[in-house]
Amino acid sequence: MITHLQMVTVWVGDLDRAVEFYTGALGFEKYAEWDGGPGDRIVWVCPEAARPVELATGIGLAEAGPERRPGGPTGFVFTSADVEFTSRELKARGVSFTLDARQPPGEPAGEREARFVDLDGNEFLIHS
Repeated sequence: MITHLQMVTVWVGDLDRAVEFYTGALGFEKYAEWDGGPGDRIVWVCPEAARPVELATGIGLAEAGPERRPGGPTGFVFTSADVEFTSRELKARGVSFTLDARQPPGEPAGEREARFVDLDGNEFLIHS
């Protein structure tokens, strides 16, 4: 039986630059790294607040190759109690948004969402 989602992978063009973006601009924490040699390295990050959670899902940042391409929608949804505040904070750190904070169509009042991209064009959703 599957018990939880352990990790998801995000393909990036430059791993060191991506780690800097995720830890610096997004404020995530780097908690592990595996180095299997040139072109075979992965670094795990997750939101700082999630680290104490035993079954928190990690994000594995891995360099893209011929069969793995960065860019486009990821399907990742991050949670924030205040999407507008989080958006302003991330924009101040240089994070680019493809959708400013708004009420999602068909959702109840008070629900908010925004979309941002990382350095490789991978797109993520923030939702309240």
